[in-house]
Amino acid sequence: MCSIAGGCQNDILKNELTWNKLFIDINWESEITDKIIPASEIFNINRGERRGWDKMFYPDSGNSIEIDYLKPVLKNPKEILSLVTSAKSFAFCCNKTIDELKILGHLNTLNWINKFEFESNEKGKPLIKVLSREGSLWYEMNDSNMADFVANINYNDRLFIAKLENRSFVNQRFTRLKIKNNETNLDFIHALLNSTLGLYFIESIGFGRALGALDLSTERLGNLKMLNPNIIKLNTQLDIISSFNKIKNREILPLLEELERGDRIEFDKIVLESFGIANYQMKIYESIKELFKMRKMNID
Repeated sequence: MCSIAGGCQNDILKNELTWNKLFIDINWESEITDKIIPASEIFNINRGERRGWDKMFYPDSGNSIEIDYLKPVLKNPKEILSLVTSAKSFAFCCNKTIDELKILGHLNTLNWINKFEFESNEKGKPLIKVLSREGSLWYEMNDSNMADFVANINYNDRLFIAKLENRSFVNQRFTRLKIKNNETNLDFIHALLNSTLGLYFIESIGFGRALGALDLSTERLGNLKMLNPNIIKLNTQLDIISSFNKIKNREILPLLEELERGDRIEFDKIVLESFGIANYQMKIYESIKELFKMRKMNID
């Protein structure tokens, strides 16, 4: 990868990266490619769950549904204050048949399903038809679509990928990242994603929209790159996690403030030293700042 002078236009077109990268010096990227992998090797990356009828699948807190069929759901990006977050709401998630619910005596859940059985959507089509999915009950939301990590569709001043305290559903305002290998060290992956190099990769695949927001569709996030966790030994992973612990539970700061923090600078130093690329720290900082400032220039 390179600046416009280096002729990287084809790479940017092929990878759907931001055009702003054509106007800054990113020659250093080509020198660390052996340390980088697609994040899609680690995660299944998909849009947040949309089942089609929020009144049914995201019930109000006053519902009487049996707790067995309520799963956590993250609904609003404003709920994410630190790099570890928890869902504040619940989703209706039931894979039991009507007969099974009757045998179990879960009458409140039966009543909830019955409440919607004869309703229609805004186009007058019966919910029982429009919500039907092959291989699923019409009222079922599959818990295999829950997330381990979450990314915003539209970032503003703060850049991050948050780890969910417990695997949860996320709605359509997010992209969900679900670990492919259950033996993966989530804390280590979380640290790499939120290193400044990780944040640079986020900024570099979106593009600025009105009010300077970073438009980052799920399709674009499918191009996300990250430091390769498989080339770092366990004891070094633990060092990185220990340094990351100093920032992961504090407030997420606006990017330019974040890059001035001593705990952030020290964390990045440890990460980059571990990968043998510590000499690129200032270049990475300069590149992400330039991309960020160009995005914010799009404010109307």
